[in-house]
Amino acid sequence: MKSRATPALALLAFGLWVAPGVFAQTALTLKDVKDLALDAFLREKLPELLAQKTDNFQLKYVEPSDAGDEPGWGIDYAWKVKKESAPSAAPADGQPFNISRLSYELAIDGSYVIDDAKNNKDLSTITANLKLARGSFGKLKVIDATISNAFLNCLNAIPFPTSEADIPAYDRNSSKCVKANGIDKAISADTDSSYYWLDFHGGVEANQDYSQTHTLFGLSGAYARQPSRDHRHYNLLDAPFRLLRSAFDTQSKDEFAKTDYVAPYPSVLLGIERLDADEQDPRSALTTETTFTRAKAEIAFNTQLANFGGEIVRLNASYRYFKELSAPSAVKAAELDEFDFFTASLRFPARLLPLIESNSYELFVSYTSGKLPFGVESDQAFEIGISTNIQVLADFLSN
Repeated sequence: MKSRATPALALLAFGLWVAPGVFAQTALTLKDVKDLALDAFLREKLPELLAQKTDNFQLKYVEPSDAGDEPGWGIDYAWKVKKESAPSAAPADGQPFNISRLSYELAIDGSYVIDDAKNNKDLSTITANLKLARGSFGKLKVIDATISNAFLNCLNAIPFPTSEADIPAYDRNSSKCVKANGIDKAISADTDSSYYWLDFHGGVEANQDYSQTHTLFGLSGAYARQPSRDHRHYNLLDAPFRLLRSAFDTQSKDEFAKTDYVAPYPSVLLGIERLDADEQDPRSALTTETTFTRAKAEIAFNTQLANFGGEIVRLNASYRYFKELSAPSAVKAAELDEFDFFTASLRFPARLLPLIESNSYELFVSYTSGKLPFGVESDQAFEIGISTNIQVLADFLSN
């Protein structure tokens, strides 16, 4: 997911970059900009706040820290399809911008390693959920009533990209038009923004090949908050990265590379689930109580480290915790009642490398520690790989 400046809608208003050739031909009204801002926000900002990325496919090489574990190749995948209600409100000048929506969602995600390699993320899930979400993004102030002719003339003067290799140059030049004409300030929010959701879900979780499974149902909820620019210094976790971004901004002579990015606070997810283990689960060999209740929690954080000519280098980190409630003594003795897992990854666009011109791929280096349900013992591992959107991969394979 590509991060944009905050508060809430400042630069996201310019999802118009997605189809600049179309918009450059006709004048854009204030309503057009606000509609684009809302659409871009819902597609881009909310996943960023919750440190999630959907429809993702990652090819990776895993190197366990334990010399007795086999390294090897693997894939991580995440796919989601959903039907959701329209937002309850669109941005309005001087009014609080709140959205509420109801969605039905099917999500599939997991990890799979090849041959005898050790899977450091041995947890796959298929879940369906009913989700209620609400966001509050402060009062919006519309600064300009229309998109200026000067801006449109600036866009029209830029050669339209005829291939994917031309897109980076077009993005840089169109961004200069945006900043030169104050378009990035067309919509701004002066206060902190927040977002939360509650869901009821059910489904299956399993190891990588579904030879061991748990059926489950439960409730979960998540909360995320993003400070306004004036309050960004309260985000202590982002403090060292904010200094790093400032250093890159100071050294850069390219205005496109400079950013007003404000990192969100760490997001929090809490949930409780009722599970039923199958006979193949190691837990089932220790007790006849195959049905149990489990609490879970996750803290996730993501931020930008640097901006190289519009190419964003990001850091993602999360800590997940699972705890079986009132576990039988045999399960506790085997340490199968409690699981925790930490991961941190450095991610950057593959286009920063000279051999890859596409903006559809991202390279990453990750560190993981701990174990997930279906793991027997805690371990550590390093990963290196490349990720893309599943649809991009499907298009590539169909050619």
